[in-house]
Amino acid sequence: MNSIRRALRPEQIREFILVLLIFAAILFFGSQIENYYQPRTFTRIASSVAILVVVAVGQTLVVLMRNIDLSVGSIVGFTAYFVGRAIVNNPDLSPLTIVLLSILLGGILGLVNGVIIAYGRVPAIITTLGTLAIYRSLLVQFSDAQTIITSALPEWLVNLPQVNAFVIGEELEVKLIVLVALIIVVIFQLVVTYLPWGRRLYAIGSNPDAAAMSGLPVTRM
Repeated sequence: MNSIRRALRPEQIREFILVLLIFAAILFFGSQIENYYQPRTFTRIASSVAILVVVAVGQTLVVLMRNIDLSVGSIVGFTAYFVGRAIVNNPDLSPLTIVLLSILLGGILGLVNGVIIAYGRVPAIITTLGTLAIYRSLLVQFSDAQTIITSALPEWLVNLPQVNAFVIGEELEVKLIVLVALIIVVIFQLVVTYLPWGRRLYAIGSNPDAAAMSGLPVTRM
């Protein structure tokens, strides 16, 4: 055991413990729930967390910079409503246009947070707590507290979470949204691990003052 500890870095040990906890949770629920180990169970679990995984990737970038974003839920809700309303009013919008519109709107709302934090010198927790309330209030105001019903959306969009990317064996279905989430995670991991931009994130998050003295663009990052 001591030799293993010496061979692994502290962060690797934490990751290893996390993997063990995941397997322990799977074994526990498998012992408590009948037919838990069926492929359908894991397909449903993966599909239900796919969107959260994408949001977690963005939140991870914020945490790496020694910050936190409490407004992410409001940004997602605000973006979802206004893009959904745009789809209802323009049902012929292409999937690519919808994706780009979502990224643009979410990026603008996130940029507001970033400008206030970086150039206004307001702590991230205060800034995002404020924008959480502002974005949510604007959403309620503009939507008049009304939701967009699925029958008003294009059929392909409503059925998108059920679309299979491929099937492993005869029963294990890998949904398209799960595949997209996995691709985003892999790209994110490669960027922060191997590209200079990713290493700058770690450097700034570890010690912003030292990073600034070494010439890294702390404010812009």
